[in-house]
Amino acid sequence: MEKTPRQKLLPSLFIFIGMIIIGINSIIKGIDQHETWRIVLASISVVMFAIGIALIFIYTKKQEKASV
Repeated sequence: MEKTPRQKLLPSLFIFIGMIIIGINSIIKGIDQHETWRIVLASISVVMFAIGIALIFIYTKKQEKASV
């Protein structure tokens, strides 16, 4: 049984979600400890991971439509 593109991306999705959770946790710790550099870096990383996830889903939807 061959895996679909979505099944192939599932492990990557879990890694991305985990990284977003770590980034949000870093933002919260930065706010608690008044560390601006931590807040800025964590915010940038969370945004970049979110954009990556969105691009992956857009790409897989286009691939599925093209194969149908």
